[in-house]
Amino acid sequence: MRLMNNQVKEIKAEIRKLELECQKLALEIKQMKKIWWKKTSSWAIIVTVLSALITGGVSLVNHFLSLKKDERERRGEYINIVKTVGTSQEFLTEQEKSANEDAEKRKNLLLESVKK
Repeated sequence: MRLMNNQVKEIKAEIRKLELECQKLALEIKQMKKIWWKKTSSWAIIVTVLSALITGGVSLVNHFLSLKKDERERRGEYINIVKTVGTSQEFLTEQEKSANEDAEKRKNLLLESVKK
């Protein structure tokens, strides 16, 4: 009798195990029949790819913006250099005029002193 009780328990356990396996297979088949966009695993992949694309796009935009900023800064530096050079040339031109005027005055003074 004891032997039968143990065998009955084992058989019941095996039946329960088989029922659970059947339920698991039924759930897996149901999951496989779902349309791809209704599966959570598909959305995980889609979200991952989209976030990578967005991150790459933002990085590219930031890179190009920093290049534009650097270009503007360099252009500003060049403009300042050109202004400085222009101002220096004007200063030198004025100095040259002043020196020519001084030389002319000295020449005239020398000529006057020679005439006297």
